[in-house]
Amino acid sequence: MADSSEIALSELISALSRALDVAEGEPPGHAARSCLIGMRVADELKLDTGERSDLFYALLLKDAGCSANAAHMAALFGADDQVAKHTSKLVNWSRPRDAFFWSLSAPTAYARSATRGRLPAR
Repeated sequence: MADSSEIALSELISALSRALDVAEGEPPGHAARSCLIGMRVADELKLDTGERSDLFYALLLKDAGCSANAAHMAALFGADDQVAKHTSKLVNWSRPRDAFFWSLSAPTAYARSATRGRLPAR
């Protein structure tokens, strides 16, 4: 039996994944839902225990590191970092026209008024 002061690795990683959801602008529970879907796929594929364990942690941490560019996007577009990250995921980046219009319209709608006039020049 584990000491009551110990924290299970799965609980720690789960808490981290919730923080990553917030930092990334995802809805709460995004990583947990992704993990649940992945584990259901693991069931269908009949993965062994070790593979399931690896997959579980990989899925919970799948967005680790993605929040690092949120501050850069906020500075570049003068927008709220969570709004910019979230709305950028709705853009078809393989279509330059869509990307261009997103860069002009979506972030500027949430930009601070002091920087709004300088955004088109960026």
